[in-house]
Amino acid sequence: DNWFLEPTFKTAIRNIQDIEADLTVYAQWYTKINYNPGSRLKAVNNKLGKKEEKRYWNVAYTLNTSIKDFVLENYTLDGWATSDNGEKVYDLGFELTENINLDLYPHWVENRDSVQYGAVKIYTYASDGHKEAVIDGNSEEETNIPEDIEVDAVTFDRTFPVGNRSTIVLPFDIAVANTHGGKFNVLSSISGDFKTITLGEKSSQLYAYEPYVMLADQSTLTFDGPVTLKKTVDGEKQIGTSDWYFVPAYEKIVFGERDDLLGRAYGFAGKAVDKITVGQFVKVGSSAYVNPMRAYLVYRGELNGSSATKSAVGSGFGTVLPDEINVVVQDEQGNIVERGVLDTKTGEFRMDRWYDLQGRKLNGQPKVQGTYYHNGKRVVVK
Repeated sequence: DNWFLEPTFKTAIRNIQDIEADLTVYAQWYTKINYNPGSRLKAVNNKLGKKEEKRYWNVAYTLNTSIKDFVLENYTLDGWATSDNGEKVYDLGFELTENINLDLYPHWVENRDSVQYGAVKIYTYASDGHKEAVIDGNSEEETNIPEDIEVDAVTFDRTFPVGNRSTIVLPFDIAVANTHGGKFNVLSSISGDFKTITLGEKSSQLYAYEPYVMLADQSTLTFDGPVTLKKTVDGEKQIGTSDWYFVPAYEKIVFGERDDLLGRAYGFAGKAVDKITVGQFVKVGSSAYVNPMRAYLVYRGELNGSSATKSAVGSGFGTVLPDEINVVVQDEQGNIVERGVLDTKTGEFRMDRWYDLQGRKLNGQPKVQGTYYHNGKRVVVK
């Protein structure tokens, strides 16, 4: 870029015509940072050209936060990509320390208005008015949707433990075929002694605010097409005619703060604690909690032969209700597709792997050709 008398580049040499002496001069180098308008801006104003700036060698350079002519209606510049319409690579104002040439392109985000309903936020986009609902799986805020709202898409911002079960509550109806990421079950029955729980598969339709158990085969859950967010209603489900209820949570519930729940509630662990791993089904302790848009199982009957009082719930529960539960999973035709035992102290699930179509347990992988259930899935042995 220029020649200087000092290596710190303080005094530039403009003219040495009249100097009769030996000189040591220092070269100052630069790389080029080119800000290109990209095809979307060119389509609006084809006269726009790139804006070139110098990034001097070994001198930190701050990427621009705006460029005067780089304006796109209904969109906001939120960073820089390294290819036209590419993903954002650099944030606005990023401090560049590498000595590299860069060709940058605007990264645009569409302007949108939002309305917050606890764990559910609805965005309305400026360009065409389409709506997107985002469910925050980490939110602890109370969720209460006041009326039915049609949205064009849903994003579920929650990471599910692959291969494990979690509880889930959706604020909309949707066909199972339009969901991707796991299998859904309902708690269909519980034996009177709580020694057997039966889960029924849902393979056709899911309903708003009905609590489900989901076995994740992907870490994310996605949905096809538009849906209608339903006005929030009580989705509590009594399990058959028992004293057990499957209850959706619309706000964060800390079980130790609820005398009506502590010692009576069960759920799928959301984090690893001691010997319990994520997704295991356990009795909830005093520090356990459940976030919105999940569910828990609670017993509301008598304990120790008398009505449970707030003071007796925790101590009496374990003497009546077992620490080990048989679990049976059925498809919608009533066929047993999975069977196992849950230790509700540790959450360990000991599962028998192979069954015939009548739900009869096999000692191992069958040798005879036919259709069987293996780990809950229908398979053909040839």
